Amino acid sequence: MRPVLVKELAHLLSLAVKEGYGDYVVQVSDDEECNGYHPIYQHNFGIGEDVRYLDEKTNQILYRNSLIID
Repeated sequence: MRPVLVKELAHLLSLAVKEGYGDYVVQVSDDEECNGYHPIYQHNFGIGEDVRYLDEKTNQILYRNSLIID
């Protein structure tokens, strides 16, 4: 499964704002299986390690740069 890109997240959040959810708290999953959630508390970001994932269309292992919210 391909991870969400920053521009895709920005689009999703802009849609949420347009639908009236602009004052809601953002929570993210604790793990890949969504066994729990936690809020994002910080308002900073930085460059993270490359993320490795399986592209299900090509069945290839790919790497992408990541952004960490800290």
